[in-house]
Amino acid sequence: MTPSLNLETFDVLELLFMLAHHGRTGALRVDLPDGDAFWAYLEEGQLRHVERGAQSGGAALTALLADPRGQFQFLEGVTHPHPTLQTPVEAFVMEALRDLPAPDLRFDGVARLTAPDRVNAMALSLHERDVLRDIDAARPVGELIADPVARALLGRLARLGLLVPRRTRLARLLIGVTRSVEGVALIDEVILRRWREDVARHVARIEARRDDGTVLNFPVQGSTTAGTGLLLPPDLMLRHDLRAGEAVLVRPF
Repeated sequence: MTPSLNLETFDVLELLFMLAHHGRTGALRVDLPDGDAFWAYLEEGQLRHVERGAQSGGAALTALLADPRGQFQFLEGVTHPHPTLQTPVEAFVMEALRDLPAPDLRFDGVARLTAPDRVNAMALSLHERDVLRDIDAARPVGELIADPVARALLGRLARLGLLVPRRTRLARLLIGVTRSVEGVALIDEVILRRWREDVARHVARIEARRDDGTVLNFPVQGSTTAGTGLLLPPDLMLRHDLRAGEAVLVRPF
């Protein structure tokens, strides 16, 4: 049994995730200021029962998250006699968060899912899955959150630690023309080297996203003179109807 600790200094979701990650069996008890108690029972890291007074399931967790105060302790080995759940913690918490205002996002750039398999196992709408495809295609979060559904989904995923800023640097470059190569794009060698360090592999192709959302794919070579430009030979410019001076977001493919 852990000593009693205060939720003002511990995040209840982080506690649940930690217990689940370590495959713990027992009960997380939170003694609330109103004299009631919140209970979350786990068996080998899976949620088996959640209750708070007369409330059970997601409603009990939603109520705690709306006012996360109280003293908590973990009772090792304690199980519920009549379990009602057998649910991964992330999926359960995701549903509980739907009844609360969307958490704020603290970043607006390109993001990635930390555990795609866990997110894919969640009950998501077709609209929400379209948002995840946009994330996978490297659309910046700041472009997506004008849509309330996207804002709510991404806020919840970030709250669960399942959505984080993508470490690979995204470069905003101006398209320029080069006649020194054919069929290949030129990009600054420093940018390519940083990308190789980020993705731990050779970067042979890049994706370039235009402002209209179109994504283009090019083979790439390093250049010592490209600077802040994405230099393309005339054949690629004509094939994709590109203009010199157009800004694109570029990432390794």
